[in-house]
Amino acid sequence: ICIKNRNECIKSASNVLQMAEKHIKLVPNVLKQSIIQYVCEYSIMTKNCIEESLFMEILQLADDGNFFIRDEAANCIAISIIETKRKFINIKFLAEVFSNHIGGNNEVVLNIINALRIILDYTEKENGFLAFTLEVLNNFNLEELLQSDDDEINEAAQSLLAKIIEAGNQED
Repeated sequence: ICIKNRNECIKSASNVLQMAEKHIKLVPNVLKQSIIQYVCEYSIMTKNCIEESLFMEILQLADDGNFFIRDEAANCIAISIIETKRKFINIKFLAEVFSNHIGGNNEVVLNIINALRIILDYTEKENGFLAFTLEVLNNFNLEELLQSDDDEINEAAQSLLAKIIEAGNQED
């Protein structure tokens, strides 16, 4: 019964996400923010990737939405990557979007760093490491994050930088 209910819940969630994909461009910012929060919860609870087109809509909102939803959208992208280990093709665009939010809300910054670590793992496996490293190092001021008063962010930034250096050394 529990599995059946869970499957029905996921199916219902999937239907709502399909509706969200169609309407996200048309709705006001408060509703957009609610949809994005819902998508975060969907990723966390189901460990399922959201539909590619909806994901791209959220990525676009993080890139050019107003201040009300930019952090929500950036956090949603990061959480989706962390929870579902989503694979990325356009790392340059993603790095640019994330770099716009690296100085903002601490929770968002921490999620972005953790998402970048997962992307690094994938790029290492696929020998796309150099391009990824250049994007991260060109778009993120890791030195600034290392000086951060927030211990968690500082630790995460140190860990990401150490991984990048280690992977770079293996390439040589």
